[in-house]
Amino acid sequence: QGTVEEAYEIVPFHVYREWSRTDYIEETFDAQFTDWFVPTVNNNGEGEPIWVNECGFSTFDRTQAAQRFRFARVVPYLFGDDLSLGEIDHFDAYEIKDLDPNSPVIGPEDIRYLGLCEFDGQTRTKKLAFDTVALWVSLLDDETITTPKNDEVSIEATTGRLGKFYHYLIYRDEGGGDTSQILAMYDKRNSPTVQATLTIAASTVTLWNQDGTSQDWTSHLDGTGLIISDIPIVDEEVTILEIMP
Repeated sequence: QGTVEEAYEIVPFHVYREWSRTDYIEETFDAQFTDWFVPTVNNNGEGEPIWVNECGFSTFDRTQAAQRFRFARVVPYLFGDDLSLGEIDHFDAYEIKDLDPNSPVIGPEDIRYLGLCEFDGQTRTKKLAFDTVALWVSLLDDETITTPKNDEVSIEATTGRLGKFYHYLIYRDEGGGDTSQILAMYDKRNSPTVQATLTIAASTVTLWNQDGTSQDWTSHLDGTGLIISDIPIVDEEVTILEIMP
């Protein structure tokens, strides 16, 4: 009885990329996603939301810094990459803490160390990525966002050169016709200083670091509110700008 779409309310998938050196986050969305997966969801149901309900990176034989950089990149990528088609509605970091070292695990030993916190009794010592995920929650959770908007900002290097450079622009609805912007940028090869030219003028800019600390970057905004200068791009770091109308 009924139709297929009555049997489900969300369409989940998992993202555990970068467990090998050639398996990049930035290659998650491909022709299979854009040409088959999304049309299948939309044409065979009622446009049910697509959730990334598990997204993890193990610190087994890897550094906490690598886990942090991975989470700093994956959130803006999943929501803001052009090939996402703006179809991702929800993101879950998997998981809160590492598994008990004395408990059995299904699969390889890597799975024991997916946590954003260590397994150390009641303490739950935070790994470096914990504050990064918390930062993304503070910037995007419960917000009405529009993506992708990457063609509505232009980036140029003012010092050094762009290498393997990525940027993601996300619009947030502030109500009353106002739009704030989240701009995430990183370069996997070089460490240039860049300038961003916006389409929507800003009044204030905050530069967020991966550890959740911030700096007021409004002094780097020109008189038109459209150009932000002297933005540092640092190796193994995602530079995040919160741009208010």
